[in-house]
Formats: sequence, structure tokens, C-alpha cells
Amino acid sequence: MPTYDERENVEPLVRALGDVLDVSRDRVLVIDDDSPDGTGEIADRLAAELPWLEVLHRPRKEGIGRAYLAGFARVLETTNARLVLEMDCDFSHDPADVPRLIAVCEDGADVALGSRWVEGGGTENWGLARRLISRGGSLYARIVLGVGVRDLTGGFKCFRRAVLETIDRDAIAARGYGFQIEGTYRALRAGFRVVEVPITFVDRRVGESKMSGAIVLEAMRQVGAMVQAVPCDRAMARVAAGAVRGPPARRAARYRREPRRARPLRRAVAPDRDGVLGRRARGDGPRCAAAPALRRGGRAGAGRHRVLSDPAAWDALLDAPEVAYRGLWEAAERGESIVVTTSTASGKTLAFSLPVLDAIAREPTARALFLYPTKALAQDQARWLARLGLRGLRPAIYDGDTPVNQRAHVRRTANAILTNPDMLHVGILPHHDRWGDVLHNLRVVVVDEAHVYRGVFGSHVGNVLRRLRRLALAYGADPIFVLATATIANAAELASALTGLDVRVVSTDTSPRADREVVLWNPELLDPELGTRASPLGDASKLLAGLVGRGLRVICFTKSRKAAELVHRFASDRLDAETARRLAPYRAGYTPEQRRDVERRLVEGELLGVTATSSTIRRRSSSGMRRRRCSTTRRRGSWTATSSPRRTRGL
Repeated sequence: MPTYDERENVEPLVRALGDVLDVSRDRVLVIDDDSPDGTGEIADRLAAELPWLEVLHRPRKEGIGRAYLAGFARVLETTNARLVLEMDCDFSHDPADVPRLIAVCEDGADVALGSRWVEGGGTENWGLARRLISRGGSLYARIVLGVGVRDLTGGFKCFRRAVLETIDRDAIAARGYGFQIEGTYRALRAGFRVVEVPITFVDRRVGESKMSGAIVLEAMRQVGAMVQAVPCDRAMARVAAGAVRGPPARRAARYRREPRRARPLRRAVAPDRDGVLGRRARGDGPRCAAAPALRRGGRAGAGRHRVLSDPAAWDALLDAPEVAYRGLWEAAERGESIVVTTSTASGKTLAFSLPVLDAIAREPTARALFLYPTKALAQDQARWLARLGLRGLRPAIYDGDTPVNQRAHVRRTANAILTNPDMLHVGILPHHDRWGDVLHNLRVVVVDEAHVYRGVFGSHVGNVLRRLRRLALAYGADPIFVLATATIANAAELASALTGLDVRVVSTDTSPRADREVVLWNPELLDPELGTRASPLGDASKLLAGLVGRGLRVICFTKSRKAAELVHRFASDRLDAETARRLAPYRAGYTPEQRRDVERRLVEGELLGVTATSSTIRRRSSSGMRRRRCSTTRRRGSWTATSSPRRTRGL
């Protein structure tokens, strides 16, 4: 609540809020702009009496918009609040309506807006002129901005935390009451859902209103500038208001900093429920065992977990039997760089995430950089980090799919940045002056799938990593490098060649494994004299259709985009229409929205078969399914197809 000369209202309103809020959990923040009537002193006295009340003093009056922005920044930096509510301090907003706005956000809205101009809403003690000015101003803003919200000038709102973290608050130009219009407009343009809740706006009981005709005219002048100042497609406003559903709504979700919540698998996809899927169902996989330990020491309640600070909680996690974390942990504490080389689904993701979580727990300003060879892997890791629900952990993806209007926000706020070597080389290091804060606070660099970086490509990546080290040192940081790779013989040599550092190898793997079968498939010999064989793509489509027809989940790797599309089409022709709808190709050339849709359907169990180029879907399903993988590769004039529950990298 911002206040200025509200000495008659501040105490009664604070006590009224205490009657409707759960003060054991909720907090109230009063922002006072050096009120000459002593409002700030009254608020300080109340704060000394009420432990759930805080006061933020500002040196001078700079407008209600600046006051709200200062309050938002204070809340986001010092608390883990999931919902943030704003209201006036003159009883024009009834404290009894606060639980209603909170309930609307709890039911799925991103912004709950107390509205005077929807059915059930209204005003009391307003003259005709004021009603015309307010309603006319809202109508004017609706027409100019092209949005469906009826009460754009309303200042009684409840925001989800993600909304305030996503919109560019520093770019909000309005200082006065135009702030209400611009804040709601930016939320709509960022793809968030705004729901209007009918309220009755009562004119203030005591004191003088700050509203004037000059303030209204100033707000109206700013409306036209907002259309150009706020980036994003105008259609996103209709999506956020609920007017558009389906694929456009999914496209709108990519403008949010936090990825959509992944839903659990809809059905059992492995008949024997063995291997990785079986361990997930029993709750004894590496990530399942780690999640309670990661959250231990946090406060009860959904979304209210804290980053670990209790050593006992760390010890419980480090003693987990799935993988030998202890050596990695001790090496990271000594500042050594590490390479983890263990088998698929052995807990490497959790292992290299531990130093990042610890660095952020010890130092809130610390930053970490995750490098993945593909965008799909970065999306997978971002979802996992977001599901941890750790206080203070702010993961974000920075790659070619990141909207331009969100990139500055990622640089400012994210402390776990997920990207790829190409974006690091082209989009980050050449603009190191913009990334100065990240480089100065960089503590850990994670390089996943390090075995991919070999040959000419690997030498390029090695130079990029050396340049990253030089710039970090120039900005006063000396990060450790944590590399993860499949089981290879020369992990230490590869890691040293990439980073130019001495690294410690962690290769102990005690994770459980399912039985594995490797089948080498040679296409039928059609002409013995010429050595002509049947098409490997045709045989691959037969294998894919046969396995999918038996209810098994399959990924078929191919060598080219065209081959991926052909195998998908051939396999679909061999299956009935219902089963064919559960197949999908996945390759480069698709839009980000199309790729995210295939990834979502694969993770949720909706898809049974995917045909892909190996570079685009590497390790996409290692944590969620027992796989049959089919790949085609050519050798010495002939073709060989392999099918295996484990990752196949060619012969």
C-alpha cells in the first residue's frame, strides 16, 4: 500500500487487513513517501506492534507508480511470496474483497483485477462527472490499446509472482495513475491471463483525494505511447483474456519466464514397469529420492520452499545410493573443475546441479551458466529446475528462441541461465558489457553432453570456453567448470582440452539398470550379385510401426530431416488412424512452438513414436520412459539398423 498524508486511514486499514489475512503466513508492506502529516511515523509504530507489517520509507514523493514499483522490488527481492496484491490506503478498496482476489489467482488467473465496470461492480458516493471521467478513460484506453479489460484504470489487483518477474518493470514510463493502465497492459501483452472481479469502489471516508483532472489527462496522453513502447504481438492480449484457446494460447505461454508446468504421464508405457519408469513409479529414482532432501528445511506449503541451508539436509542427499555424489561435492568445495562420466539415467543432472544450488544458497547474487548442445535439452533442464520450487532459484533460457523483449530481463534477474555454445559465442560474449553483472558473479559453468564437442566443432567450443574464462577473470570471477558426459575412456583428456583446466574425474556409478538388448538389423538382400539390399528407411518404418503397435514407446533416429519425415510417413501408413496420431516427426526447421508441442506430448506420454534427427532430440526421454531406439546408419555401401532400449549412437 502506498501512502501520502493518510494518517487518518493507515491504522484502521492495516488492522482491517489483519482481520481478513492469515497473518501467520501473509505480510503487509506500507510504502510511505515522506508524508508531512506523520503517516510514516504511525506506520512505524504499528510495525513495532504487528510482526506481519513492514514499512518502506522513500525520501520524497515521486508518484504512485514509482511507489508501487519500489514495493514490488522489495517483495521480490526479500520474500518468496507467490501472490502480490496492491490496493489504495483510503478504504476505497474494501479489505473484505482481498480474499476474493486471492481466490481468483489461486484458481488459475495470473492477474485478478478489482473492476468497477463489469456486471456486479459499481461505485458509491461518486458524482456524475467523476463516473464519466473514469468510465470514459477506461473506454478510451480499451479502444486505443485494443484489449478487452473493462476497468484498465483500476488499482485493486492481485498478481502472481511470475507476472511481476516477467514484465519489464524498469521500462514502465508512467509515474502517476497511468501506471495502472500500463501495468495491466504489459501483463496482457506478455501473454498472462487477467480476470476482472466485480467490486464496489467507495469514495474515501476521510482525507482529501489525490485525483485531479490533470492526472487523468496525463494518463490519457501516455496511452498512445504505450502501444509503441510495449513490445509483443497484440494478439497475445486476446489470448490472455481467454478469447483465444488452443495453439495460440500455447504460443503465448512462451512469453512467460517460467515454463508451463509439466503434467505426469497419463498411462503406463512399459508393460513390465522396469527400468527408469519403474523406479519413478516406485519413487526410488535419483531425482525422486533427491527432491524431498532438496526441499528439507523449507517452510510448509506449496511453492514456499527455501534453498537448502541445513547441513543435515545436504548430508541426506549426498548419502543417496544412486550415484557417488560425494567426490563431486568435495571437489567443488575445493574449487576444482570436474567431469562426471557415468551411464544414462544415473543422476548426472542432479550431480552437476548440486554445486549450482549450493553456490546460490551461500551467495544470493551468484550466477551459473548451463551449456547444452541443443535447445530441447535446455528446455528439459529448465522444467526440472522450475519443478524443484526452490526459493531464490531463478532459471531462464537464453537462446535463439528467447523473445527479444525478454532478453534484458534474463540478464538482470536469472541466476541459472541455460543456453548453448552458439548463443554463448554470438549473443553473449561479444556483448560482455551488457553481461557484466553475470560475468562478475559467475560461480559455476555446467557443460552437459560434453562428448558431443569433439573434432573441429569441439575445437571451436574449446576456444569459446577459453574466451568465457578470460572475460570472467576480467570481471573479477573465477568459475569452476562441471562437465557431464556419457561413459567414455578419455573423459579427463576431453574435459581438459575443452576448458584448458585440470579436471577431476567422477566415474563411480552405482545406479540400478534394466536389462539391455542390442539388435543389429541388416536389410534383406534383394540381389546377391549386385549386393542390393532393401531400403533401410522402409525397414525402419516397419520396426517403428511394429513396436508402436505393441504399445511400446519408440524413438527412431535418422541421418537427415528428409529421412525423419519419410520414416514417419511410411510408419503412419502401416498403422490405423488412431495409432498414427500418436506418431510425430521432430527435426530442425520446425518453429519453437511446434518443437515445444512435440516435447510436451512426448513427456506426458501422449506420443508413442517419434522420428528425429539425432542432433535434435538427444537425451529427450532418458528420464521418463523405457525406450526402444531405432537408428539407421550406412557403412561401406550398405545400411544397418539398430534397435535398443539404450541410447544408440551409430555403428
